[in-house]
Amino acid sequence: MQLTRTDRILATALVSLATVSVSLAVIAPAAAVQGQSQPFSLSIAGPEKAIAAGGTCDVSVTLTNVSGKPIPVRVTNGEEGAYKDFGVNVVSEPSGTVIKPIPLDARREMYSQYSSFRFKTLQPEESMFHTIHVCKLFDLSAPGTYKIQLRRDVPKEIGTGVVTSNTIKITTVP
Repeated sequence: MQLTRTDRILATALVSLATVSVSLAVIAPAAAVQGQSQPFSLSIAGPEKAIAAGGTCDVSVTLTNVSGKPIPVRVTNGEEGAYKDFGVNVVSEPSGTVIKPIPLDARREMYSQYSSFRFKTLQPEESMFHTIHVCKLFDLSAPGTYKIQLRRDVPKEIGTGVVTSNTIKITTVP
């Protein structure tokens, strides 16, 4: 498949933007605006045992409305949807090296470049569940331990800021 010059420029810009976004999250982990409570919580869980390097590593995500009132939440359809709705931060331990996302061109065959989204109203105390296939986004083929954290912007309809999840560790072995 031959990419046009425009496709290459767009792909490079998207990868650069994703890299800057991931780097900024490591430099200054985002938090909700000072003095403002977070309208939802993010909780993640990963495999409890070590996984084979290059294997499957799914991260379960729970987003819960803790605001006491209904909130609109963007939901992107399709398997790749969770990647578009959450920021993913992966850091190698103990070096602290930020793992960059797999370039868009390499992922293009795995996922449709077309997707749609909708808004769902999340009632107080209601939760939404997602699965993110981290190994399809990041190259975790080198044996080691990786710290993973997610972030999601507060919908502009209800405020400003960013909510971050707990941090989990995934260990890969040869």
